[in-house]
Amino acid sequence: MNFRAEIQGFRALSIAQVLLYHAWHVGSPIGVDVFIMVSAYLLTGSLVRRAERGSVQPFWERWVHIFKRLLPPLAVTMVAVLAATVVFLPKTRWLEILNQSWASLFYYQNWYLQSQSVDYFAGNTALDSPLMHLWSMSMQGQIFLLFPLIVWIVAHIAKRAGWNVRKFALLVFSVLAVASLAWLLVKFADGSNSLYYFDTRSRIWEFAIGSIVAIVEPWIRVSNRVSTMLGWLGVGVVVVFGLVSIGTYPGPAALAPMLGAAFMLLFARKETSSRSVAHALSWRPLVYVGDNSYALYLVHWPIFVITLAALEADAMSIPMGIFLSGVSMLVAIALTVSVDTPVRVSPRINVSAWRKLGVVSASVAAGSMVFAGAGAWMDRELSVATYEAGQLEDAEADATDEGALEPYMGALALEVSGDETLNRVREGIEPIPAIADIGKEWAAYPFECVGEFAGYPDFGKAANHANSCRQRLEADAGGLNVVLWGDSHMEQYLPAFEQVAEDEGWNAAALLMGGCGIATESTADETCVAWYEESVRWLTEVARPDVVVLLATAGSSRGPDYVVAGAEDFVATLNEAGIFAVGVRDNPRFASDQFECAAGGGDVSECGGSRESIYAESLPRIRQMESSLEFGFVDLSGTLCPGDWCPAIMGDMYVYMDNNHLTSTFSGTLAPAMAREFEESGTLERLQALEASR
Repeated sequence: MNFRAEIQGFRALSIAQVLLYHAWHVGSPIGVDVFIMVSAYLLTGSLVRRAERGSVQPFWERWVHIFKRLLPPLAVTMVAVLAATVVFLPKTRWLEILNQSWASLFYYQNWYLQSQSVDYFAGNTALDSPLMHLWSMSMQGQIFLLFPLIVWIVAHIAKRAGWNVRKFALLVFSVLAVASLAWLLVKFADGSNSLYYFDTRSRIWEFAIGSIVAIVEPWIRVSNRVSTMLGWLGVGVVVVFGLVSIGTYPGPAALAPMLGAAFMLLFARKETSSRSVAHALSWRPLVYVGDNSYALYLVHWPIFVITLAALEADAMSIPMGIFLSGVSMLVAIALTVSVDTPVRVSPRINVSAWRKLGVVSASVAAGSMVFAGAGAWMDRELSVATYEAGQLEDAEADATDEGALEPYMGALALEVSGDETLNRVREGIEPIPAIADIGKEWAAYPFECVGEFAGYPDFGKAANHANSCRQRLEADAGGLNVVLWGDSHMEQYLPAFEQVAEDEGWNAAALLMGGCGIATESTADETCVAWYEESVRWLTEVARPDVVVLLATAGSSRGPDYVVAGAEDFVATLNEAGIFAVGVRDNPRFASDQFECAAGGGDVSECGGSRESIYAESLPRIRQMESSLEFGFVDLSGTLCPGDWCPAIMGDMYVYMDNNHLTSTFSGTLAPAMAREFEESGTLERLQALEASR
């Protein structure tokens, strides 16, 4: 295939759109989609042409040829990003970026981000990972493994069957495109397409269209006038979508720019007319940018994110965006000249597939060694040497000694006037949990629900809502059957609930569904509605526990907390089934990550928020429910917000693991306060009377 300068110019337009979108969210996120299509067009066209000539390249040779080109610049970029992360970003983000480095090196970054429910459209770029953009590189890597294998299989089958290899390839890639697009449209129709932004299945059709264009290209014959018109039309559609926000992605709106790109590839040819768009796209500065587009894509996003994070800025101004785009271009040119081009043109490397494999292996090995070494160093740097096992549990006893203020007491520090531990890192004491352990701070009961708690609604992990039912004891202890019901905010209270459950000998179970609580007519999430209905049926007709503990209020980062909509009706439904309800007050929720604030090396005294902005002064609806229903209310706001401030560090412990969840370590130190609130609110007395009457 002759070199087509207009394709490089088209790539330059695509990378320019990516820069505009990443800097200021201009237009629709279609620049990457165009890259995807062009890559598949070039790859499949080359493979099919060779197959037609009877020279079927072994798929593994094509693999090493591709990754010999891709991996060296990628590995260099990731190593540089990891170094910049350690220098400029808070320690709280190190391990996540290291995890993404591994995922990017082995081309599963998109699936990793999918599993972490990352929001590509989040507004604050400074909080994003500097490697998040590599999802598309991982997706392309997966396709670059798949498509050569497909063409290799197609070529061998066609040869044995005596079929036309190009026509057979067209059939196969058409089926692939239709299947992928149909899968996406189903997800789009049920409203879950946003959950699949990073899913390869939602993009295969874009790659397949590029392949189809390459396959049908020799059969397309139109007049020069029509070709010129269609070429301009195709580029125009892509430019419009690049400048105007149109549609939802991934979704059917992407069909228009994909067809526009197809028209450009098919009809933008210099030889058709002097007025062809190909002449404009072949402008040397555009072609030069296109030649550096891969490196520019690799480096621009880390430069954007790390600069914003270092400056503590939420977004880029126009001058800053222009300046950083220029810096990115200079860095990209340096990366292309020093790494990409030498590997691409080196006679020594390209003399055989085995030498290319050596480059691929060396790149993976070098990246792996750096990441492994960085991981070992980070584990040491981010770990905390705390008291030996068992001493943390003795903190409550220490708290009773007048004047004693042992380390790592959490909320128990308040028992001995530990005000100096609020939003302060005391000299010589590194707060816990360690940054390296923050991912382990989710609480759970040890046993699967059986016996009295069997038959619970099991939704698995539906639409990113993690559903589970776990019980505290393996066997019935003879006490009240208590179900802690709700979402992750009930889950975080399990350690705090432990003392009262143990003291009273209750059989406690936790029925949880992440992100789901009491559903009403205004609840849009169909999964939550279905789980709510099934869980209410299970509670009232199957398990019929003595007590259900629920979150009766909801915190908000935008104002004081409020009683959850539908709480009265839910409690009334439980009461009708003979079930007593206990409402727990929600913990504070913040607009920003409080763990990052407290552990990130900044001014800890500014972390947290004022009590008046987080908690309502009174909750009259709660008082009404207490008087008219079989309902008790437990309020830990006085412990979570002692005085007029809600701190992010208390008793040498991080209170929060993010912007709205308590760490399990700290929650355990709330157990005495929880037991006290049960007693002082009169709820415990009512439950003891209930147990005595059984």
